[in-house]
Amino acid sequence: MIILNKDQAEIEMKKYKINDKIKIMFPDKTWTKYHFTKSEYNLRIARINFNLNEHKDFIKELEQTEEFDQKFNTYEWVIIISYYAMFHSVNALLRKIGVKVGKQYAHEITTNLLLYYFYYTKIIEDELLKIYENAEEKARGLVVSYVFAKGERTKYQYEANMESQRKDAEKVLDDAVNFVSRLKDIDKTLSKELVLNKLGKKAL
Repeated sequence: MIILNKDQAEIEMKKYKINDKIKIMFPDKTWTKYHFTKSEYNLRIARINFNLNEHKDFIKELEQTEEFDQKFNTYEWVIIISYYAMFHSVNALLRKIGVKVGKQYAHEITTNLLLYYFYYTKIIEDELLKIYENAEEKARGLVVSYVFAKGERTKYQYEANMESQRKDAEKVLDDAVNFVSRLKDIDKTLSKELVLNKLGKKAL
């Protein structure tokens, strides 16, 4: 993840509006609630996937196999799903202030809007940005390896030992729980007017 400075983030945001990649709308609490619901759902799925690794007999039963594959684990999916929980929570805040992200390049755009509207306005602190950056980087690496480089995925799965994968997944999941919780707290006092005031602007 490339961290843009404040001026760069503002330039990108203006391009997004011109190119219709984001839309400035009325603040929408219904969509905010929807995205936070998606976040909680993703956290539940991530937690289930994390705990599944401790139940080998159950995995055998689900797969209907006689032997348990010792190389099998779901830790990389824990990371990906945990990132999606954070992604949806950022979009929840964006909809709260009236910003809708389009489908094209949604993840990159969401990251840059997180910087522009919430980080450089000091609505979120360094720790939360670092949590998001770490999860986004790990999730992107895993997704890209699935699409473009099977060899890299194989390297992650088999060269990294199971314990290091477990710790990696556990940290990202714990961070995601913290991140979503903190953004829910921010949502309680967040408004379009607050963001505009911090930006020193009359319009998003």
